[in-house]
Amino acid sequence: AGDEVHNAYDGPAVDLRADRVLKDYSPASLFIDASLRIGRMIIVFIALFTQTVFFSAKAEDTLVAHCDDLPGSGWVSYCKFTKVFARSFPLVAAITAVWLTGRAVLRKHLWSRFLRLGIVLDYDNIEPRKCPMIAILVMEFIIAFLHFLLFLYPIHRVDRFENSIHKFIFPALAFLFLTWIEYDIEAQ
Repeated sequence: AGDEVHNAYDGPAVDLRADRVLKDYSPASLFIDASLRIGRMIIVFIALFTQTVFFSAKAEDTLVAHCDDLPGSGWVSYCKFTKVFARSFPLVAAITAVWLTGRAVLRKHLWSRFLRLGIVLDYDNIEPRKCPMIAILVMEFIIAFLHFLLFLYPIHRVDRFENSIHKFIFPALAFLFLTWIEYDIEAQ
């Protein structure tokens, strides 16, 4: 009774001799897949990085607020705290993109190696909202967004707030959307 073998895989039969399946996961194809994955995010990342980390010498051209010009020490502390997150978001986004790409390449490589041995792997899908790395990225974005609210009050510069929406918030939301899409490996 204890000698029964249970097959955990309920999907369609896989032809393990199919060369197409194994060629799709050669080192060259994995490199191309990784380049395409990270390439989509790199364009958005470069826009974010150049706008938040490198800034013009003119005060009107900077994306982040000048904290020393704010009234009261509370506003200055709030400004400096949120400015750190606005400037560090692109770096955390880059780390997340590289981590997701490395994870996808490693999983595909392991899957193809085990498939050659006649073993079919089925990875557990973890929802992006349960991943600590994605939670950190979203937290960074929310706190960075709070920095740009300074342009509405107490600075009262709606034009600079609109500028931050176009140069930071929209690209950051696009990056978050691409990250959410790239998270599910099995769907791809």
